[in-house]
Amino acid sequence: MEDLRLYVVTYNVGTSTPEKNLHSLLSLHESKHDKALFDFYVVALQEVKAQPHNLLVSALFDDPWTNECKETLAKRNYRWITLVQAYQECGVTRVHAHDHMLKARVEDYDAILKDQHFHVDAHSEIFFHDYVFWMGDLNFRLLEELDMSLEEIVARVRKGEYQKLFDYDQLRYVMRKGDAFTELQEGEVTFPPTFKFEVDSSFYDCKRRPAWTDRILYKVNPNNYDNIKLKIQQNTYKSHQDYCLSDHKPVTSDFTIKIVRSKVVTDSRTRGVKVFADYAEEVVQFKDIEYWWADEDNTVTYTITKEMPITKEDWIGVFKNNFLSLDDYIIYEYVYKNASPIPQPKQASHSRNMVPPREYTVRFSELDVKTKDELYQLVYFSETEDKERDQTLGLIKSFKTEKRLRFALG
Repeated sequence: MEDLRLYVVTYNVGTSTPEKNLHSLLSLHESKHDKALFDFYVVALQEVKAQPHNLLVSALFDDPWTNECKETLAKRNYRWITLVQAYQECGVTRVHAHDHMLKARVEDYDAILKDQHFHVDAHSEIFFHDYVFWMGDLNFRLLEELDMSLEEIVARVRKGEYQKLFDYDQLRYVMRKGDAFTELQEGEVTFPPTFKFEVDSSFYDCKRRPAWTDRILYKVNPNNYDNIKLKIQQNTYKSHQDYCLSDHKPVTSDFTIKIVRSKVVTDSRTRGVKVFADYAEEVVQFKDIEYWWADEDNTVTYTITKEMPITKEDWIGVFKNNFLSLDDYIIYEYVYKNASPIPQPKQASHSRNMVPPREYTVRFSELDVKTKDELYQLVYFSETEDKERDQTLGLIKSFKTEKRLRFALG
């Protein structure tokens, strides 16, 4: 077990573009002298390029917000893992707006739980995971029973008197009643309402009553394993008033969670799930590459250091140095089809479903090098056929490409 720090962001950007840099939003310093960086960033953006004429474009290219997040975090050596886009046509992604639509919002929550399924049987439902984070513009407003005019509400907010207003928060109301979100918990809300603002300002728009529409909720299943206990700690929960690009203010939260960097197995006798010693760390070790010859095939040598399951989905990719995502590969080869074991003395037999520790080689076709002196990296990525386990098992230090000198005799 070890600690993992997550930084979670939710922001309804209201079709705007990121004209203001994201350092403050991502808890980064412009100087790059950050005291303690997070292990993962989870960024949830709403209404990104939501205009109809942008839907086709967004299917082909990353939007400006995604690019800005990638570029900002890449300067701190983060890698982009995945991008999930959901449009409002998908009913489960949209929660009804307006004060009087509370019942519809509860029905939206029920529909999301009913309709959202995952492909791994053991984790097919939303709450069948070790940790769950539920964030976004949830659209919950103030209860209609609040007997205050819009002007009185705004005056209370300006004085910092949030508690009287928050007592009428619809989200907390349905949680107390057991109507929705009862499986989740939320930290103490000490920031002002995050909606609705005049764009490019921090003044509330008098067309709507201010409300805490933008929220981050979470859940831990502490007893998913027989011999360890999972934990979560919320360290911060705040809004960012200096971002004025839309009629919402962004909200962020910093979490510390306990994670399992270990082999997980099921005990058939007790039907319990147990965690054993470290499994993934340095499973694949690449042999250093002295030269990668441009314009010709190259051979990569690597060692499997521990017994590991055979999978047809394991692959090795060539990436530019400081790549942002596993989708940024230049070329790749599937290990199952193309890896050849290096002959070695006969050893004790192993399970046919396991690969014993030994050396292998993979041949790559020529690399189309367009820039001289550019650095590259190799990554070994493993994904089981049922997609239940995916992880990076090996990474080689950067190498350059060279063109082999050729001499003609005559």
